[in-house]
Amino acid sequence: MPALRPDSFPTRRIAFRPRFLRLASDWHFDRHHGADPENFLAAFPPLPEDPQTLLLVAGDSARRGWLNGEPGQRWLRSLSSRFGAAALCLGNNEAWDGSADFLRHPLSESAALFRSAADPFPNVFCLEGEILELANCAVAASALWSDYRGSPSLLREELLREASPERFLAGLESPGLPLEPEPTPRRLQHENRLARDMLLSDRWGSGKIRIALTHFPPHPASWPVRDPLDPAFLQILARASSDLGPALADSGIRFWLHGHSHHVCDWPAGSCRVASNPFASSTCLCGSCRFDPLWRAALD
Repeated sequence: MPALRPDSFPTRRIAFRPRFLRLASDWHFDRHHGADPENFLAAFPPLPEDPQTLLLVAGDSARRGWLNGEPGQRWLRSLSSRFGAAALCLGNNEAWDGSADFLRHPLSESAALFRSAADPFPNVFCLEGEILELANCAVAASALWSDYRGSPSLLREELLREASPERFLAGLESPGLPLEPEPTPRRLQHENRLARDMLLSDRWGSGKIRIALTHFPPHPASWPVRDPLDPAFLQILARASSDLGPALADSGIRFWLHGHSHHVCDWPAGSCRVASNPFASSTCLCGSCRFDPLWRAALD
């Protein structure tokens, strides 16, 4: 895929006019009940079949390549038949093959593999750094990567000196995995900048309801821990949040839908509604939020 430019973003189009949005994320199929989506879904309230709806899946459906295999294809086929359309964005798990080197594969290759999983289904789209235009709305989709580097002590020092969540773009690697060697941090920072340039641009979705679909949250307010002196707060933000600040409220985006936090949230940023509805919310640090299979937003 060519590099993103501020005046030209890769765009796919479909004539479907959804009346509603549904949202889910962080299914992690390959970690639960084997790799069989039917077994996994049996453990959760099913999403209602809704042909008038655009289903948005905010990343981490499974590890790299799972959607391209037989179980993943069965799941995508079920989405195709049960919803008017479905759009999925890339999460960190879609770039991970389970090895100790989290980003062993170039991000461009992981994104291409992810996109190709939806090729057999005309109303299902696996998106990364792209726009999906529908009759009445437009979806800009990107992982919105964080860095997965840093250390709690350094982050605490930065926080106390700078008091700015923007300093947390350099975050922690996943537990038990080694920190990534250079130049991975620069690569992910570059990907984050590209995503911001696209998502916050006014050159997509003109005259339509604008929807941002990202895996990583656009702001620390989407996390369950608020105390900036709490070490858990530092580690959470280090793992993955941008802080778009006033740009989020001024973006002209009606819905910013994300995953990754394993925390159910729904909060306003100006005229933008920021929401997350992860299947994996049972692992959230708050210990109380639950996935809502009936989550739905009207497009009016």
